[in-house]
Amino acid sequence: MSSRSLPIAATILLGLTLSMFAADKVEPVRMGSGLMTFETVPGWGLDANGKSVLGPTHGGVVVDKAGNIYTSANAGVFVFTPSGKVVRKFLGKDYTNIHDVEIRQEGNDEFIYAARNSAREGIKFHAVTGDIVLRLPFPEESGLNKGKKTKFPFSPTAITVAPNGDIILSNGYASNHIFKYDKTGKYLMHFGSKGNGLKQFNTAHGMTLDTRYDPPRILVCDRNHQPKGRLVHYSLDGKFIAEVVTGLGMPTSAAVQGDYVAVPDLHGRLVILDKSNTIISVLGHNVNPKTRVNFRVPQAQWIEGVFSGTHGSYWDKDGNLYVQDWNVSGRLMKLVRVSNLASTKKAAAKAAAAKVNAEKAKAVKAAAEKAKAAKVAAAKAAAEKAKAVKAAAEKAKAAKVAAAKAAAEKARAVKAAAEKAKAAKVEADKKAPPKKTTSKVLGVVTKPLTGLGKVVGKTLDVIFD
Repeated sequence: MSSRSLPIAATILLGLTLSMFAADKVEPVRMGSGLMTFETVPGWGLDANGKSVLGPTHGGVVVDKAGNIYTSANAGVFVFTPSGKVVRKFLGKDYTNIHDVEIRQEGNDEFIYAARNSAREGIKFHAVTGDIVLRLPFPEESGLNKGKKTKFPFSPTAITVAPNGDIILSNGYASNHIFKYDKTGKYLMHFGSKGNGLKQFNTAHGMTLDTRYDPPRILVCDRNHQPKGRLVHYSLDGKFIAEVVTGLGMPTSAAVQGDYVAVPDLHGRLVILDKSNTIISVLGHNVNPKTRVNFRVPQAQWIEGVFSGTHGSYWDKDGNLYVQDWNVSGRLMKLVRVSNLASTKKAAAKAAAAKVNAEKAKAVKAAAEKAKAAKVAAAKAAAEKAKAVKAAAEKAKAAKVAAAKAAAEKARAVKAAAEKAKAAKVEADKKAPPKKTTSKVLGVVTKPLTGLGKVVGKTLDVIFD
């Protein structure tokens, strides 16, 4: 390859890379209408690699007072923050295959009520600790299985709780009776039966307490009623009130907030009804018959803003929706109310500005602390230097004093030696005879002897001559 070809190849490669990244980026999808218009949040709830953490989903969704989102999957219950991070899980045999969930504040605590179709029971557990405080098996007291040798078909699909704490459990995958227990789990009554009559259910699949009415009513999602799925109202005592709406396809569950109710449909959509039970918005409508009412749509084939088997939903306090698909890979989506987007963006900008200001304040504080530390270090160094100078001066002074002392000692010793020598001389002089007296005496003595010698000498000369 020539050197001129290299830049061209690099440019082409860069272009292809950028195109791939652009293709991978998923944009939010707007859906619904009017007051109930929403946008999807791409990638919400997925892990760092963009994969679902749930495994197969066939359950429900609720939101606690703190805004955390609970969703049930085949493996158990997963709890997400509003930003989509998993904060806790309830896994294991006591939490598997929960088909529907409800949440309720009781005193200072919140509890999850759950319908477990495969486990043949309803349960109640603490929303934070996961401690199971109540189990609801098939009530033999109902007499429905009296005299039969086989187990009564019991496969609960939906659960809700009355204002007084009574628990209502639907046997939607079996006999389609709806059972009522008191808050301690004591059987009270049952109503309904399987069929397509006005007061019968053909898969009482979902259920909630409809607080749009006073007193509240039981709202039942009769999923497979013929010719089309419907919503039905019953009193808390199990008395039929009315059909709410018909022709819904396959309604799976219901969630109420204020005057509105969200109803997922297994055909791959979610409808929202107002208090008059008129459909005012449709979300996530799937026009492809091959991928709706279809559990086996893997994550690789998901389309942003298109649902495949909508099964559970719940509102948060701001009117946003969390929607679960019946799905082999496990799909949970967040839909943000468009009316919240401006305030959300404003809040995000405010948070970003606050973060910048906090970082700036942190940097200023760090710089001030650094300057203060430098000043303290300089002061300490100056003090150490002054201390060293003082020590050197004191050492020099001490040396000078020592030298002066040594000189004084030496002078004193010299003086003492001189005085000693002087004293010795004086003493010696005292002991020695005076020099002049000796000379005179010697002179007196030697002179006569000298004369005598001369006489003797002359005498001897005369004799020997």
